[in-house]
Amino acid sequence: MRGRGAQRPFGGRGMPAAIVTAEMAGQDLFEWARSLSEESYRLVLADMTAEHRVISLGALQRAITTSSRSLVEVLQGKQATFALTNDQLTVVRDTARRQFPLRDIVRGLRIVHRHWTEVLLDLAEDRLPPAERAGCVRRLVEVLTRFFDDTVDAVMVEYLSERQRLIGCTLSARRATVVRLLAGGAADDADEVLGLPLGQHHVAIALAGCGDQLERLQGRAGSSLPLLDELAAAVQVFTHLVVPGDDHEAWAWLSAPRPFGDEQLEVLTACLAGNGAQTAVGVGRPRQGRDGFCQSLADARDALHIAALQPPGRRVVTFQRVRLAALLAGDVERARRFVHDELGELAGPQPATAELRATLRAYYECEQSLVRTAARLYLHRNTVVYRLRRIEQLLGRPVGADALELHAALDLAANLGLDGRG
Repeated sequence: MRGRGAQRPFGGRGMPAAIVTAEMAGQDLFEWARSLSEESYRLVLADMTAEHRVISLGALQRAITTSSRSLVEVLQGKQATFALTNDQLTVVRDTARRQFPLRDIVRGLRIVHRHWTEVLLDLAEDRLPPAERAGCVRRLVEVLTRFFDDTVDAVMVEYLSERQRLIGCTLSARRATVVRLLAGGAADDADEVLGLPLGQHHVAIALAGCGDQLERLQGRAGSSLPLLDELAAAVQVFTHLVVPGDDHEAWAWLSAPRPFGDEQLEVLTACLAGNGAQTAVGVGRPRQGRDGFCQSLADARDALHIAALQPPGRRVVTFQRVRLAALLAGDVERARRFVHDELGELAGPQPATAELRATLRAYYECEQSLVRTAARLYLHRNTVVYRLRRIEQLLGRPVGADALELHAALDLAANLGLDGRG
């Protein structure tokens, strides 16, 4: 019985007349093929290592047997199309599920190919008159090569299709578990499904525009976004997870048994910034446990909201740096109007005005200390005094008045831009 794999004309040149007959084999061809398949199976078995024994040997033997029967049909000129048999499909799909290396499957096929080639060439040498031998050998080699090449191609397609299907199922299960956790639902099997202990310390990362590409990227990379593998190696953690998020995002977590240090977080952001991607990225605050797993993602998504508003080259944003702006920027247009209302002429787009805003922001962050502000900005104290006077002229009020509102407006201005007015 032929399998459900894609069928196509065998070889592409039309079928030759029978190359091997019962008279040549000296017995019924299918009995002869069965005995040859048993020998092929023994050769494949002898080549297998202990790690290869994850597959069903009975299924493997049946696959070799049915493949041998198919080859006999081809050698008799009876088969017009090629497809994997059901037994072959069973073995290929099982090996894909067990992550049996594809190269080792192909190696087994090559062993069978070599065995059949040796047997058939010896048969032609022993049973055919010299005048017919050369032509028959040429046809044998051509048919055998086409048959096994088609088999290898079909096996590779089926194997990769099964791996893709399994990856999609795993991705869906992980995504569903994450959504359940975010909603506060029960998820007793979360550690097993997600592949990481929820009790560990987590740093979440939200990446814009990657969710739609995630399944394809995982199919190529095996288990995760290649970028995430790079990040995990950079910060020296071994547990990580990525799932498709909402709004075409990808959500990722790096997890470790110990708290993340400042140096690790600096390496993480530097690695993201140096990746050269134009996509916006938000990095959450490190947190612990199931609640921390969810809260770090909320941080990362808030940071991503800010990152999406930045120009290229500044689209990697940590929640720690923009937490005030993230809190206040739920409605971007209203936040920008707030900035304009509070800063007035100080919200102008000129470079000199931007310099004044940076000075006032540093002044607030230094607790309105002229000495500390000057040290932070590498300025003379008198220069800071001059700038503050100029700022007060633009604001129309002292910098000490409404300091909280002004500081919030400056933080928003630095992270949201100043193009939304009115």
